[in-house]
Amino acid sequence: MMDSDKLEKIRAAARKTDFNDQRLNELRDRHRGEGGESEGHIAPYMGYSTFLKAPQSTDLDTADVALVGVPFDLGVTNRPGARFGPQQIRGLSAMTTGPMHHESEIIPALLCNYIDYGDVALENTYNLEAGIEEIERYFQRLVDADV
Repeated sequence: MMDSDKLEKIRAAARKTDFNDQRLNELRDRHRGEGGESEGHIAPYMGYSTFLKAPQSTDLDTADVALVGVPFDLGVTNRPGARFGPQQIRGLSAMTTGPMHHESEIIPALLCNYIDYGDVALENTYNLEAGIEEIERYFQRLVDADV
């Protein structure tokens, strides 16, 4: 049986909420409710996947950066599957180790407001030229919104 003092020390360490990097504390505090409880934290294996756990939104008024998927693979020969890329990248990015890049130590969420804007909803999946025109029109909306 484990010593009760040792067990309490382990439990106290598990409850630790301060990070050594003050910027991570700032980011954590942004996601806390008025009562101090964590809001918006979803384990990587729960909920829907967005790119780097960015909020899923179509509101361009508050976004500095919109992350957009383009599920399109008509521009390649004998390499189908690129259309599944955005979905796979979102799923894999959910498993990142945290909000800070391990080499540059940059925390994107402290530099800008970014959203996962979703995928370009293509109607022309069998016509390369028409598909490219649709993609251009889609991104023009983002340019027009200054995002």
